[in-house]
Amino acid sequence: MSTRARVFRSFPCVVAGCLLAGAVLVNPSYGQQPAIPLVGTVATVSPAETVAVNGNIVYTCDDNEISIIDVTKPSTPAIVTTLGSPADTANTYCDVQKGDLVQMINTSTPSFRAYSLTNPTSPSLFATATVDKTFFGPPYYQGNTAFFGMNEIVFRQGYPGPITDQAGDFVSMDVTNFNSPVILGALESQTHGSVADGSFNVYGTTPYSNTLVYIASTSSQGAATQTGNGQTMGGRHNESVVDVDGHNRECAGNAAGLRAVDTRQHRSHDWRLRRMETAVLRQ
Repeated sequence: MSTRARVFRSFPCVVAGCLLAGAVLVNPSYGQQPAIPLVGTVATVSPAETVAVNGNIVYTCDDNEISIIDVTKPSTPAIVTTLGSPADTANTYCDVQKGDLVQMINTSTPSFRAYSLTNPTSPSLFATATVDKTFFGPPYYQGNTAFFGMNEIVFRQGYPGPITDQAGDFVSMDVTNFNSPVILGALESQTHGSVADGSFNVYGTTPYSNTLVYIASTSSQGAATQTGNGQTMGGRHNESVVDVDGHNRECAGNAAGLRAVDTRQHRSHDWRLRRMETAVLRQ
C-alpha cells in the first residue's frame, strides 16, 4: 500500500504561531552580521503559514484558521478576529488579488477560495472551487493567472516508509472567475495523470519578469531518489532554458536543476518537454 505525501513545507513559529515584524539595520563593520531587530509580534491560534497584506490589515493563513491582524502600529500588531478555514493543513496560501483575499489550500480536496474585503476586518467567503491539481506549493499571480509548482512523494506503507514514486509539474491556472478556476497549461508530460501530472518534483518557482519564471526542479524520478541532477538529497544543479514562444531552445545539460520558462503563451498553449534536451511549443 502506498501513501502520498504533501511535501511542500513552511516553518511556522514555535509553539502556537505568530506574525513577526522586523527592520533591517546594516552594520557597516567588516565581517559583522547585519542586525535585524524585532519590531513587533503577535501570537496566532495555530501556526501562521503565509501572509497577505491589505494596507494596515494583514491576513495570515494559519493551519486551522485565517487571522485578521491590525498592523497600523507595527510594534503592536493586534488580532482583530479569526475566520474559519479548512482545518489541519500547513499548505495554505493567502494573497490579495483584485481587491479580494484569495486562498489556495492543499488538502484531501485541493481548493481555491475567495473572500470579499468590502469590510477589510471581516472577510466574507463568496467563492470556493476545487483545484484539479494536487501537492502544489505557493502560487504567484500575474493578472488573472496563477502559477504554481507541484511536488509529490509516494511512500510504501506510509511515511516514512520507502519511497516508491515521485511526481510534480509547473502549472498555470486562470482565476478570472474566482468561482471557476481553470487549468490553462502545464510544463511536463502527464506521466502520472491529469491531476498529479509529470515525473519530476518542482521545489520552487520565482518569477523574473511578466514573461519569465525560474523553476527549481530535478531529473530524478520514480523510486530513484539518489540519482539525477538537482535531486532532493544534494547534488549539483544544471541550468536548462525552456522557451515556449514558438521556437526551440538548447538546454545546458538535461532538463533538471534550474529551468527558465517563458510564460507569454500560457493562455492558449500547452508546454511540453521533448527528449529532455529541447522544449517545443505545441499549438
